[in-house]
Amino acid sequence: SNAKLATGDNGNAGIRYVVPSGNLTVESGIELHVLAGKSFTPAGQVLTTSTGTAAGAAGDLHIPATATMTMGTNALSVGGDFVNDGTLSVSAGQTTTLTATGSGFGFDSNGTTFDGLAVTGASGIYTSNDNTTVNALLNVSTNATLSLGVATSMTLTGNTGTTLTLNGTLSGGGLLIYRNSATTFPTSGTMSTRVRFDTVNGDMTIPARTYGDDVIPYNASSSN
Repeated sequence: SNAKLATGDNGNAGIRYVVPSGNLTVESGIELHVLAGKSFTPAGQVLTTSTGTAAGAAGDLHIPATATMTMGTNALSVGGDFVNDGTLSVSAGQTTTLTATGSGFGFDSNGTTFDGLAVTGASGIYTSNDNTTVNALLNVSTNATLSLGVATSMTLTGNTGTTLTLNGTLSGGGLLIYRNSATTFPTSGTMSTRVRFDTVNGDMTIPARTYGDDVIPYNASSSN
C-alpha cells in the first residue's frame, strides 16, 4: 500500500518516490513496476511523472502477467507507457489518466474495464493495443491523441450523460463502439477511426460531422 511505501519515502537517494497525504508520486525517469506474483493495493492515488520520450522506462506503469493492482476509486495517472499484462481492478467513480507528452506511447489494457479513461498530455499520442471497455467517460483532451490499433476496439457502454468528450483526436485502424442513446455523439475534435453506433440501449441519432472513416449503424440483428 502507499502507507507502507511512505515509510521509505525518499529515505535515501535510491528511493525515487514521495507519498504526501497517502498519495504516491513516482519521480521523473522512473517506472512503477508491480513485481510478478505480487498484489499492490495503494489505498490512495498513484501518479508516475509525465515524459515526452517513449523510449526507456520513464513514467511507465508495468503490471506483469501474474501481478495484480487494485485501485478501487483512487485516481491513477500514468506519464509513460501503460503496460498491463496482469490484472488491474478499478471501481465505479475511478479515473485512469494517460499524461505523456510525446508520440509512440503504448496503452496495453489487457481487456481491463475502466470507469473513466482520459488522455490529457499535450501532444501525447497513445496507441491502444487491446480491446478495452469504458463504462462512464472517455475523455481525449485538446492536442492529445488516442489511436486504436488494428483489430482492437474501444467500447463505451454508458447510456447516461456524456460518455465521450472529444477535443483531441481519435484515430487508428481499430473500432470505437458508441452505445449512448441518451446523448448524441460529439461533433468536436477529430475523428479518423471507424465508429459503430450500437443501438443496444435504444435508437440513436448520428450527427453530421467529419468522421474520417467508416460510420456503422448497428443493432443486434443487422448492420449497414
